[in-house]
Amino acid sequence: MDLDAPANGAELYVANGERVVLDPPGAERFGTGWRFHWRQLLGAKVALDGCRVRRPGFDAPREGSTKLLFEVTAENAEDDEVVTDTVMVFVAASVDEPAAALPSEAPPEGVLEAELAALRLGTEAQAARPAPASTMSRLLSGLRDFMAKVL
Repeated sequence: MDLDAPANGAELYVANGERVVLDPPGAERFGTGWRFHWRQLLGAKVALDGCRVRRPGFDAPREGSTKLLFEVTAENAEDDEVVTDTVMVFVAASVDEPAAALPSEAPPEGVLEAELAALRLGTEAQAARPAPASTMSRLLSGLRDFMAKVL
């Protein structure tokens, strides 16, 4: 699966419990003067070592196969440039058994772009006015089901 085409993102493949260090896609373009902000958009919640560092780390979930999606926003205060990108982490249950979370083929072109845009809008709307817990649960469940089919 090539996430570079629809989402300009990167993908990592790791095993359960493995230490993961996220790196912004195209990291070579970031010199001095850049500030970073990472946030998790999808998957089992993990604790990042820091959300405002260039390369945060975390421990992959210890059980099951899953997908984790992170968004990074990099800002250069010197020239007001802002870059937003994604990193998808596929966590495999074991090396011997293929992980259900791993993609078998790329989604149709534009699907990830649309889902990421909707996810970003939903996150911004949630921050502005929190929805009741039951509504959020239904929305997240539907989004997880959709992303499982797409990825």
